[in-house]
Amino acid sequence: YRISTPTFTRLRRVALPHRGGGEWAGERCGGATPKMDFDLPMLFIQFVSGLSRAMVLFLMASGLTIVFGVMRVINFAHGAFYMLGAYLAFTLTNLLGPSVGFWVALLLVPTLICLLGAAVELVLLRRIYEKEHLLQILLTYSLIFVFNDAVKLLWGGEMRIVTLPEMLKGFVTFFGHRFPVYYLFIIGVGTA
Repeated sequence: YRISTPTFTRLRRVALPHRGGGEWAGERCGGATPKMDFDLPMLFIQFVSGLSRAMVLFLMASGLTIVFGVMRVINFAHGAFYMLGAYLAFTLTNLLGPSVGFWVALLLVPTLICLLGAAVELVLLRRIYEKEHLLQILLTYSLIFVFNDAVKLLWGGEMRIVTLPEMLKGFVTFFGHRFPVYYLFIIGVGTA
């Protein structure tokens, strides 16, 4: 069946290859929509790419969940701690070079951020454990501003990128499409 609105008519017109254009797709196919070409390898690449980005979100969310589950603290500053860790990793990678600095940063930066989190817990959060959750939200939300301003003061407002070591810079070919090795590394870290 056809809907006779002008907008739908313009959108529904397709150019069929054997006639050179303009006939209704439904007229040739008996009312059914014609089949579209489907690139399964590209769908697989998109799936794996989405999975790698989902692993980054999973790693952040699992940390937030663990902090809330163990300490019963609503930590709005969790992403700010993550950002601070990324800037520390950038600094270590630049100081030591990408081949060594990346792996050192991967081991050292989580420890440093954990120590900073412990200091925040000892100095600030312990005082408000017994209070209502709104105070925890306000305190951790204010930490976001403090960390953001500290990062701007130390590293500036420009975007920084951590240089990858040579072994993670390459590409793997899946079904004729190139895929970054670093994304596979992220998937591996997320599943471990």
